[in-house]
Amino acid sequence: NVGLRYELTTPPQGNTLQSQNSISSVPGLISFTNPATQKKNFAPRIGFAWSPGTSGNTSIRGGYSLAYDVLYDNLGILSLPPQLQQTCDVGNVQTPACFWSNTGFLANGGLPSVPVAITDPVSARGATGSYVPNQQLPYSETWTFGIQHIFARNWTVESRYVGTRGLHLPVQDRINRQSVVNSSNYLPTYLTAPSAATIASLTTTLDGPGGLLDQVAAGGNYVPAYLANGFTGNVVSFEPYGGSKYNGLQNQLTRNFTNGLQLQAAWTWSHAFDNSTADVFSTYLTPRRTQDFQCLKCDWSTSALDRRHRVTIEAIYDLPFFKNGNWLQKNVLGNWEVAPVYTFESPEYATVQSALDSNLNGDSAGDRVIYNPAGAPGTST
Repeated sequence: NVGLRYELTTPPQGNTLQSQNSISSVPGLISFTNPATQKKNFAPRIGFAWSPGTSGNTSIRGGYSLAYDVLYDNLGILSLPPQLQQTCDVGNVQTPACFWSNTGFLANGGLPSVPVAITDPVSARGATGSYVPNQQLPYSETWTFGIQHIFARNWTVESRYVGTRGLHLPVQDRINRQSVVNSSNYLPTYLTAPSAATIASLTTTLDGPGGLLDQVAAGGNYVPAYLANGFTGNVVSFEPYGGSKYNGLQNQLTRNFTNGLQLQAAWTWSHAFDNSTADVFSTYLTPRRTQDFQCLKCDWSTSALDRRHRVTIEAIYDLPFFKNGNWLQKNVLGNWEVAPVYTFESPEYATVQSALDSNLNGDSAGDRVIYNPAGAPGTST
């Protein structure tokens, strides 16, 4: 079997509002326009099934498919331009967005019915907190190969390999921020207390002139090109940089429902990788943003969704009692089934996170911890 599917999905309504912030565009760096629609969404599919010999008891199946997902509107709602995220104050202090004095506030119409225009590019860039890239729909590729065999009339055994790859998954990124701490600018980690001479020999310090905190104060955790053009906040963008990969060996033994009994046992061994388990704050078990905003590949690892082993055993037993009794016996005392189910799976992973911005990139969500086998329980050392 061979097939081809085509999809045309226009950007969600929330994404089409970005052009209102066109004043913040910087040629060659970033352009706040309506995201272009992706138009090459072809999804081929191919599959085959073959039964060798003439018995019909063995089947060999395989296939490949490509399928597109959607970018849900919540990402656009979280990426509104500053023109639609204004605060209007009533009081005696002038604000850049809009201001009304205490006198005659309601008499003069109260809050404005339309957003107040931002006419200064520098002010607009300083207030910009999001960017919507051109549409790049996430998609998955899946390939399978399996063998199924019937034996002893009522039993079926099947073993199959399933592989899946996710591409262009949305990732929450702060495109204008970077880590001050990197492979050439860092404080070493000591799992035991260092000597005074060791500390004195360090060329990088936390405090003091030229230290890590001094670099942060000087704007060192901003990408220079963005800082030079006035983007002094966090420009958050859901970029299509994420990826995932799954490989699984699925095995299943089934006894067809015969003589009142059906049995099934399944075991899957698998391994899942990704660098984008969560794209919004949907879990405490894994970070919603990459630790290094400028190095997404550094997050590629075993997924928090990985379940290395999963075993499921189930049965259905049609109790034979009162099959030939009267109506009351057959319909009230009889016709009962027992259906036990047992499931075992490997435990869920979680990323242990601290409450500290260890790499000094300005992310208050904290970074991953370092395990210290020589540490003292209940303390920070």
